[in-house]
Amino acid sequence: MDAKVIRFSPDGPGGRGLGEQRPLVTPGLLTLPPLERELVLYRDPSGRFTTGVWECEAYEEVYESYPQDEFMHVLEGSVTVIDAHGHQETFRAGDSFFIERGFKGTWRQPERMKKYFAILLAG
Repeated sequence: MDAKVIRFSPDGPGGRGLGEQRPLVTPGLLTLPPLERELVLYRDPSGRFTTGVWECEAYEEVYESYPQDEFMHVLEGSVTVIDAHGHQETFRAGDSFFIERGFKGTWRQPERMKKYFAILLAG
């Protein structure tokens, strides 16, 4: 198998877009389900590692235990992440951050946000 090099683009390869909008389904929602779009650019053969582009309308949710390790780079919009002790960090376009699997806290996204992501699921 040949190794790949994948170009990331906020609007997908060749500007083709991120696909159809669908309601975000997650157990900790504190708001009505927002609409999201996602384009997976790479998934390894095991299905444990995934990268791509994600976009979603404003929403808020609580995590009892974040299900994966995830690196994110904000392309548009912003999000405030508040941990279980009340410490908060706001990330805006141009910022990168990482959430570790098991994180407990709140995701507060006051506006539409677009990000690059790299997710590693537990083995």
